[in-house]
Amino acid sequence: MSEIAVPQSPGSDLGHMGSPVGGLPQTAAVVQLQEWAAELSAAHQLGAALAASNFLPKGLCELSNGARKSEPQLAADAAAVILAGKSVGLDPMQSVQNIFPVYGMPSMYARTMGALVIAQGHEVRRTSATDEAVTYSVRRKGDADWQSFTWTIERAKKAEYTKNKKYQSDPIAMLGAKALSEACRVVFSDILLGMPYSVEEMELEDMGEVPAPKAKAEPVKTGAKATVKRRTAPAPALPDVVNQAPTPEPEVATVEMASPEQITHLIVALKAAGHITNEAKAAAVQEQVGRTLGGFQDLTVDEAAGLVDFFNQEVPQAAEPTVLDPAADAAWLAGQTA
Repeated sequence: MSEIAVPQSPGSDLGHMGSPVGGLPQTAAVVQLQEWAAELSAAHQLGAALAASNFLPKGLCELSNGARKSEPQLAADAAAVILAGKSVGLDPMQSVQNIFPVYGMPSMYARTMGALVIAQGHEVRRTSATDEAVTYSVRRKGDADWQSFTWTIERAKKAEYTKNKKYQSDPIAMLGAKALSEACRVVFSDILLGMPYSVEEMELEDMGEVPAPKAKAEPVKTGAKATVKRRTAPAPALPDVVNQAPTPEPEVATVEMASPEQITHLIVALKAAGHITNEAKAAAVQEQVGRTLGGFQDLTVDEAAGLVDFFNQEVPQAAEPTVLDPAADAAWLAGQTA
């Protein structure tokens, strides 16, 4: 195979590109890897600069337990997000604001998916929008026919999504995100390059939308399973004498509830551990906390962090890599599979 000469930047220690480096001939594949390494180095420099700024979103800056990442870890995550954004045509600042890592895979807002599609010359229109139904119509460049995708409140109820309070406070936004992401994933998968998730799929569909099964008799599980403790306020003291002026009750301890980012990480960890359906997720979580939940929004920060760690440990070590199937994605988004 013929060798390929590659321009060398000043100060590079890679040697002459026309001769073997590390025992490998300079084939096109090796040169491409070297270019990727150079891009990763440049992305990491940008990520390190952004990690020291206030221009990275909360979802990228925080760990699943709500703590802020260290600057080296944040710089590395920002670099990976920048490279993921570059692959679909986003510049570095657009990437860090619109792409988020979800269990090691990139996710993107539905509105960003639509913007990428429009930027390639295709057409996207919201043709109707009410509290009951939202429709997006799309057409590829050069095609004569439009394809329409509708999400109705009945469809959301059937999928048990409307337990999320956002469907009551802003149903047009929730239904619109579903319709738009479905349209982009089905018709323009070549532009999104198999983007595994939309942020709305992880944060809007599953937050608190699982039915609560009957509570277990035992309050806390110990041993190999996660132990979750909930802080309670001390009981008020009773007066010694009848008609005596009541003593002030002690202040109730404030319990910090789980953040949306924690809940997103918990949902992904549950799916990776094999708990796919809403019922399976609810049963698995309530088995650990030992109490009835109205939804994942009822979890505390400590409970959510403990659950994420526990279910991450349940992920099969020898699992086959996930194969992205656009047809299966389309069926799932249309509510045809669990």
